[in-house]
Amino acid sequence: MKTITLTPWPIYPVMSGGQERCWNLTKHLNEPTVFSLDWTGGSTHQRVEGVNYKTIGADPAAIAQAKLLMQSGVKTFDPMPMLTKKKLDTIRREIDNSDPDLIILEHPWMSDLTEGRPYIYDSHNCETLNTRQQFPYSLDVDLVANLERRATQQAEHMTYTSEQDLKAMRQLYPFTTPVTHIPNGVTLPDIIATGEELILIFIGSLYGPNIQAAKELISLAPLLKEYKIRILGNVCSVLETPYDNVELIGVVNDKQLDYYFRTAHAFINLTQTGSGTHLKIGRALAYGLPVITTPVGGRGYQTPLITSIANVPDSIRSLRRNWKQHSDSSRAEAELITWDIVGEKFRQVVNGLQ
Repeated sequence: MKTITLTPWPIYPVMSGGQERCWNLTKHLNEPTVFSLDWTGGSTHQRVEGVNYKTIGADPAAIAQAKLLMQSGVKTFDPMPMLTKKKLDTIRREIDNSDPDLIILEHPWMSDLTEGRPYIYDSHNCETLNTRQQFPYSLDVDLVANLERRATQQAEHMTYTSEQDLKAMRQLYPFTTPVTHIPNGVTLPDIIATGEELILIFIGSLYGPNIQAAKELISLAPLLKEYKIRILGNVCSVLETPYDNVELIGVVNDKQLDYYFRTAHAFINLTQTGSGTHLKIGRALAYGLPVITTPVGGRGYQTPLITSIANVPDSIRSLRRNWKQHSDSSRAEAELITWDIVGEKFRQVVNGLQ
């Protein structure tokens, strides 16, 4: 059975949580092939980590149309494969030439390009809920809802990352599609945190909920003077701090990221909106880091300490009495959701449709 994975943007090299999920699930399939739409127009073909990986450039006419749509009020590129589908000739031709028996649809954005072929919809979150929160008065809300509705209703099978996401989608769209829980996975590091230094960390991309979460954490700095707060990721590009115990570190490479996780005392995620599960929390658990988070930030995980923002300082200080216990619980949860375990579960779902 020939299977291809469709992604709406390049996923290798892995630089974001969504890319990490796509790549690690795909790697565990039999003879995996990925077709990634590239809005820069570039096309590549390589064999990497056992994956036959193609980036396929969007046609110039589709890129031109997308630019006009962005100027006309569409906020993101998410619905662009639907809006420009008549001009996406190159990737449609690649799919036709491959003639797959089954498609893995990562995100709902390229559902129109499946063109009647059976597919598994790998949902990363409730996209409509995310879009409503980020762009409540935009054209994108209805566009995304239309795409997500069709993806959930027309799939042969659907995977989801958390029970909260599945519940939200069921409330929005009536569907009878069979579903399987495929959580986000983790890679276990060889060396875990000791928690000896009083360093709190948060990592985030340049994304609305992350920006607000980072600002909330910075605002708590005067109440946590004995702690050092480190914020990582390109979210730092829009942040400022007047506090000496806050470091805005910015984008780091994998080696640096490993250092910051190993030397931390706890991971703090104060996200208050959004959907899906946060891979950064999974990474913190893998390092044996206790996690303190809001209810939204902790979706899909069992061991984080859930609290309100007002109670975060007290929750952080309470960790010092039983840090090792929380660390052991974090690592134990991570060991149950390694990418090998999660990827094998996903492979069984795909093989079950053969």
